[in-house]
Amino acid sequence: MLLVESSDDQPAAVIQGFAPDVAWKHLAEAAFSIQNGAKWVATNSDWTLPQEKGMAPGNGTLVSAVHTAVGQLPLVAGKPEPAIFEAAVKHFSARRPLFIGDRIDTDITGANRAGIDSVLVLTGVSTRKEVLGIKLEGRPTYILGSMAELLKSYDAPKQTKRGFACRDAAVELLGNKVVVTEGDPKSLSALRAACAVIYSSATPIYGLDVEPALYE
Repeated sequence: MLLVESSDDQPAAVIQGFAPDVAWKHLAEAAFSIQNGAKWVATNSDWTLPQEKGMAPGNGTLVSAVHTAVGQLPLVAGKPEPAIFEAAVKHFSARRPLFIGDRIDTDITGANRAGIDSVLVLTGVSTRKEVLGIKLEGRPTYILGSMAELLKSYDAPKQTKRGFACRDAAVELLGNKVVVTEGDPKSLSALRAACAVIYSSATPIYGLDVEPALYE
């Protein structure tokens, strides 16, 4: 295999991954090569990349730039496609795999597509508001505040007459209102209970009035 930098060398494939020094000329040469028939594979489609200063554009944004130029989408080798999850399960001969991630669109969605239980950790990209409103494909099996809670007993929401309760918090669906009736609405327990209420509701999230303190 020979690595080249120019479309003039007629590469057989374009492998697009993230690097902080990727420039316009690299994206342009990738686009030219793809238009000339090169196969296109992206390592991942993460839209953002957490940095000390805040969120920065991730590989997904660079892939989108090339997509705009060539009018086609790449084969994604990494998350959220199931192949990478299935390869990991096979490699470790895992019988009860559990995938841990901080973003719903790739980590949790990918685990769900592969049929693996998932843990969403709220110390990275995805927010409380996102997990409350996510569609079925992106819903995590478990929600943790941080990795420090991973080896602790997990308090799962339990159904009540009008909603769900989790530890010292209770959330009910009153009409179309998702309301915290007990406990601190900003607590992780309230978030878990609220997710259970919303996920079990026949009304889509856009038809529900969710108490703002749950996600602000």
